[in-house]
Amino acid sequence: LSFSSLFYTIIMPVGLYLLFGALQDYAKIKVADGNAAAYVMIGIALYGAISCTVSISGLTVVENVAGWGRQLGLTPMNTGKYLLSKCCVAFIMAAVPITAVNIVARMTKIDMPLKQQIACAALSILCAMVFGFFGLAIGFLVPSESAVGIANGILVVFSFFGTLFAPLTKDLMPYARFTPLYGAAEIARYPFSKGLTIISGSGAEWNMTEPLWYGIVNFSVWTVIFVVATALLMGRSTKR
Repeated sequence: LSFSSLFYTIIMPVGLYLLFGALQDYAKIKVADGNAAAYVMIGIALYGAISCTVSISGLTVVENVAGWGRQLGLTPMNTGKYLLSKCCVAFIMAAVPITAVNIVARMTKIDMPLKQQIACAALSILCAMVFGFFGLAIGFLVPSESAVGIANGILVVFSFFGTLFAPLTKDLMPYARFTPLYGAAEIARYPFSKGLTIISGSGAEWNMTEPLWYGIVNFSVWTVIFVVATALLMGRSTKR
């Protein structure tokens, strides 16, 4: 891994967990079977995984635009095998930030049953894979090396409003439910939180329960949007 890859894959997610989780005053507040640090940790790990899949999928489009697809035509590897190999790489890379953040969390203030931690990590990887379509869509929309930077910039905004980085206020939650990362966060946290969502306030001790179907519907709708957008943009790119 290059330093830039190492930074965005491991160092940045771990730093975000320490900043928004372990080092906050609310880190030790009781949440479900653990504490608030565990709640934030799941969101940060999910962000790291999604960032990896978005970057890899976006670069895949950039490589094809640069003529890599024509180079593959001269080898036994066809486009299907190439995309499959990229999916395998994305799956493995998505596990890297999740593993790193979970290990650092265990070394700090996290309080969370190990079985729940493993279940949340597995769901985070699965949810992150869907966002590969988001990276592909941006790559087809902006077929240049800046596509990955644009996609990750948008992802940071979505992460804030999707409760991945820190608890939101009660007034913002109705809007958060319509953002792309809300559903993924709720699903990934569910083995631990059972729908319990921290609401920021005085020490972030207030919380509310979100039904699981909120997250499932959100995740499903945005998955369809990303897949359809990718298909349409891919078709447009092929016609040029």
